[in-house]
Amino acid sequence: MLNETKTHEDINRQMFGLDANSLRPIVCVQGLGFVGAAMSIAVASATQAGGHSAFDVIGVDLDNPQGNQRVQTINAGLFPFSSGDNLLETATRECHEKGNLSATTDNNAFRLADIVIVDVNLDVDFTQDPPIAAFDSYLLAIEALAMHIKQSALVIVETTVPPGTCEHVVLPTLQKAFKHRGLDPENILLAHSYERVMPGPEYLNSIINFWRVFAAVNETAADACEAFLCKVIDTKTFPLRKLSSMTASETAKIMENTYRAVNIALMDEWGSFAEASGIDIFEIISAIRDRPTHSNMRQPGFGVGGYCLTKDPYFGQIANIAFSGDKNVNFPFAQLAMQTNQKMPVRNLDRIQTLLNKAPEDTQIILMGVAYRSEVDDTRYSAAEIFYKEAVSRGMSVT
Repeated sequence: MLNETKTHEDINRQMFGLDANSLRPIVCVQGLGFVGAAMSIAVASATQAGGHSAFDVIGVDLDNPQGNQRVQTINAGLFPFSSGDNLLETATRECHEKGNLSATTDNNAFRLADIVIVDVNLDVDFTQDPPIAAFDSYLLAIEALAMHIKQSALVIVETTVPPGTCEHVVLPTLQKAFKHRGLDPENILLAHSYERVMPGPEYLNSIINFWRVFAAVNETAADACEAFLCKVIDTKTFPLRKLSSMTASETAKIMENTYRAVNIALMDEWGSFAEASGIDIFEIISAIRDRPTHSNMRQPGFGVGGYCLTKDPYFGQIANIAFSGDKNVNFPFAQLAMQTNQKMPVRNLDRIQTLLNKAPEDTQIILMGVAYRSEVDDTRYSAAEIFYKEAVSRGMSVT
């Protein structure tokens, strides 16, 4: 760790493995998880006129075993997760070889940043009733960058958060730190532009070749955010959409994933009906999808897993309780959908048990795949885990 008392002049690119003579803007990506690691590569891969790199990138993670492993892997020119995306793996190696990509656990890196992208997870505490957002750990991350960034640095929050978080949590935290440091707390460049990253074979393309939504605290920040995104994303093919407020941008991500989760839950109900009625639900869905307005209808499945659809629909309720407290605002559809989706793996197990018509102790199951989708090594909130634990608890043998 570098001494926290060092001045901005003491901190330089070379300390973080970058070319000391480079004049490129520096982008710090805070959080090197499944989103932040890929975003680091996307930004480091961005080019300007003449094909030269547009940015120098420093990924910043926590100084713990997990964070250090990610940092060391990136600094070796390797992507820190099993991606299934050859384009992403190649881009990681090429950025490492060009020398405009590095990673660290040292928060002093934020002092160099012209832009900071926040990709720190905001978890949901499901032990509480109703569930709450784990703001404490998220606040620590915002405070860490707030105590180091320069006045002119643009902060872009990509984290999926309860609507109102940027306005009621992130901005006040930045203002408090700026005031403490003798900077202007009313002159902060803050924006929200949520990620739509999809790990797997199209991992990198899901960032650079996909639509983006953004909003900012003021027009200066909005212009800076738009200018940055235009350098990273193919905005000619996938135009940006600017919204009127950061809360609107945050809400768009929550509604987007809630819509998906509710659609999946609805189809599970009809799947149960089809099984009971002896009809083919997939045949029926195909027929309905012929109608253009219903072409995105989902279909019943094994269960809902992954980090997004299993928690994001709760963020509407969490935001209402945390920021507005309006007792007339409720989310019954979202809550029922989440309950239905959480039960899907067990319902599938019940169906299997009925079809086999065997005693549990005489049942042997091979479970192939433990993540929420193929070519992904993210097993958080996996439906397979729910299925496995329930099957074992019933006395079944599961490989």
